[in-house]
Amino acid sequence: DDALDFEGSMASLGKPALADLKQGLATAPVLFAQEDHPELRPMIDRKFSGPLDIDQAAVYVTQSNSILQTRAMATAYAEKAIDAVLKLAPSPERDALVHLAIKVVQRSK
Repeated sequence: DDALDFEGSMASLGKPALADLKQGLATAPVLFAQEDHPELRPMIDRKFSGPLDIDQAAVYVTQSNSILQTRAMATAYAEKAIDAVLKLAPSPERDALVHLAIKVVQRSK
């Protein structure tokens, strides 16, 4: 969801793009992007309330590899979840949890 906020549109997401920034939230892409763009730190501190903060933060995110880092982190957590779930006895519920973990990282909206 964090990566999609920077990649999608209202039609594809079901919510406005950059909704998290507009709510003052610094999600994974922003936090990763600040490694390359330390000027994001004051924007995060003021919850993107400056007149150009949202647009500039979006630019910094797209100029960095933070979307890829976010997707890699989500995939790693999904793999850990699947490994844990696969220790359970086979059942439709277990299989549903595995499919859910896969769907979460593969979704596009």
